[in-house]
Amino acid sequence: MLFRSFQKFARRPFSSGSLTCFNHPAVVPTILYGTSQIFFFGEVWPTLLISWLLGISAIMAVRNIIKLLFPDSGWPIADSGALLFAINPSFIANIINPNLDFPVLVFSTWMLAALLSERYLLASLAGALMVLSKESGLLVYGIDRKSTRLNSSHITISYAV
Repeated sequence: MLFRSFQKFARRPFSSGSLTCFNHPAVVPTILYGTSQIFFFGEVWPTLLISWLLGISAIMAVRNIIKLLFPDSGWPIADSGALLFAINPSFIANIINPNLDFPVLVFSTWMLAALLSERYLLASLAGALMVLSKESGLLVYGIDRKSTRLNSSHITISYAV
């Protein structure tokens, strides 16, 4: 069913209603996955490739988050944490079966990694992508933004999407 929404986008990109999936304003996933259907209409592998690339980037972001939180660890905690994140059955299922919630997870890990490394422009971009992925991205954006402000006295966040 979701695949049909991406094909709808491929037939008429940026037309009225082409950026929604089942009444969800899913701009980013529709553009990401739907663009693959413009070039390879009816093929599933480009959609899965995009999903795998997003998953790999989320694993790298989780590894970066752990390295930032535990910088002087004597053992490979970042690699172990990234491995545990990667083999999580829920994560693997989202890669194999693309859905609208998966980009929210990916972009939230990007945003958290950017906030912890004090790259606020990248955090703003990741936050915007997360919010434009699905409505739940707005809630996660608010929680990430507020918790980062409360838990890190040296981080001041002053951006808005």
